[in-house]
Amino acid sequence: MTWTPYRGESYLDYPAVVEWCDKLAKANPNWVKLEEIGKSRHNRPILLLTLGDMNSDYLSRPAFWTDGGTHASEWTGVMTVLYTISKWIEGLNNNDKNLSDWFNRHTVFALPCISPDGFQAIHEGEPIMRSTLRPPKESEARSGFEPCDIDEDKVVRMMRWKHPAGSFVIDEENPLLMRPRRLDDSVDKAYFFCREGKFLQWDGMGWTGASYKHGIDLNRNFPGSWKPYSMMGMDGGDYPLSEPESRVVFDAVVQRPYIGAAVTNHTYTGCLLTAPHRPEDGLPDNDILMMEALAKEAVTGTGYRVFRFYPDFVYDPKNLITGTWDETLTCHLGIPAYATELWDPYGFCSIQQENPARAFMVPNFEHILQMMHKFSSLPNTMTKWKSFEHPQLGAVEIGGIDYLRTIRNPPTDLLAAECQKGFQICDRIRKALPDVRVKTQLTKISENTVKLECIFENYGYLATNLLQHAETLRYPPKSSVKITASDNIKIVEGVLEQSIPSLDGWGMLSGFKRHPVYAVLPAKSNVAKAQWFLQGSGPIILQWQMGRGGKGNLELKL
Repeated sequence: MTWTPYRGESYLDYPAVVEWCDKLAKANPNWVKLEEIGKSRHNRPILLLTLGDMNSDYLSRPAFWTDGGTHASEWTGVMTVLYTISKWIEGLNNNDKNLSDWFNRHTVFALPCISPDGFQAIHEGEPIMRSTLRPPKESEARSGFEPCDIDEDKVVRMMRWKHPAGSFVIDEENPLLMRPRRLDDSVDKAYFFCREGKFLQWDGMGWTGASYKHGIDLNRNFPGSWKPYSMMGMDGGDYPLSEPESRVVFDAVVQRPYIGAAVTNHTYTGCLLTAPHRPEDGLPDNDILMMEALAKEAVTGTGYRVFRFYPDFVYDPKNLITGTWDETLTCHLGIPAYATELWDPYGFCSIQQENPARAFMVPNFEHILQMMHKFSSLPNTMTKWKSFEHPQLGAVEIGGIDYLRTIRNPPTDLLAAECQKGFQICDRIRKALPDVRVKTQLTKISENTVKLECIFENYGYLATNLLQHAETLRYPPKSSVKITASDNIKIVEGVLEQSIPSLDGWGMLSGFKRHPVYAVLPAKSNVAKAQWFLQGSGPIILQWQMGRGGKGNLELKL
């Protein structure tokens, strides 16, 4: 079956994503496995791609996780996952030795789209939604304005109509654009301005919006500091993992215990977000500093900035975000996890946002107008306003900017460059995984006794426990080694199964400890050993597990 690498040339809908994944796996059976790990609320497959040496025990190796499409309109995240996989598979097929060596010792899990229902619905002309097609509660009476495709052209555009109470006027510089109304603007220039749609249970008078039809935000539905949450008409579900999509994703990670780092892809800001997520998240300073240092290396050359979720990327200081996937991975499961905010529409328009998250809540209208003017100068970003006879409002106009391919995601011509930045970030962070090497040494002690030493050494950036915080959690696997010997062998000294301390990584020194002038050695070692004194002859099997550094076994003959 012919498989073509995805190069960011266009936005694919979900059937095309599924087909691409299927062709990828069939064309590359030595390197790729495709699994359907669950179903969405509307019975679409949620797909997981595994990359690694399929001829060995790929589930026992330290692994990197990446995903996209938690938010249905953030198409660039989904495309970046496909682009990233393409780059790796092309390298493997072109016999890139460094890449092959890495994938022989590590694994990648890639989930292209967490919210396939919402993702596909928007492609088919439904209004922009946050995540999935979760319906409103039966007991929820809804009234007011609801976005929908009123002119049946399979796109939900913007809509405007004249009214003296309107909050917008036509922009003088570009009549395709609308700007906020000012005190000096004439009343006869005023418009109501919103997404295309119609009123539910309208009395002909109330100019109010309905509650969201599909208001669930999956990135508020994970266990990380979950509590009942609401912001901008969206909620975090009835309880943690109440949604089938979030449950499937969470279970997939828990069932793969050697995941050592993760990147979840979103839009937009042009940054990489790192811990801490809130003042009380419990992460030691060493973990925070190490994760931040890795993030800064990861974005080198992309033009992206690094922000801490708290306090740098806070929408509302009085209502901190809860239930996010990255916080769940880091604080509940002990996996260093990052969120990319791919694509910086402000930066593209030469606008520097000092506090980009806060700008969502307290927008600078001059900056937004500057951005709109820039995008309106590009091809295929604006639709001219056309008159339409609305069944409730009478004469309206429908048109305006293509929000999905300008602000929320880059114009198609710029997509490949943005996917490349996302790839660079994932490609650098996957190199930080633990890399445990094991060797054995037999030393003759006397005529009948041999000392067996099993030596473990971590060559990776991350420690085998990944985070100091992980030591406080029950979930992460611990480190141990077990010996199984034939009946002809007697263990003179040493217990059958021994605990091994976590092995430090070379990147775990943080802050001043990595200072070239004030450099120090780490407090923990990257090497550990277990030993036994044995008598007799026959086969021996050593089974080891090095925390998130994976597991394996060795066979010896005494």
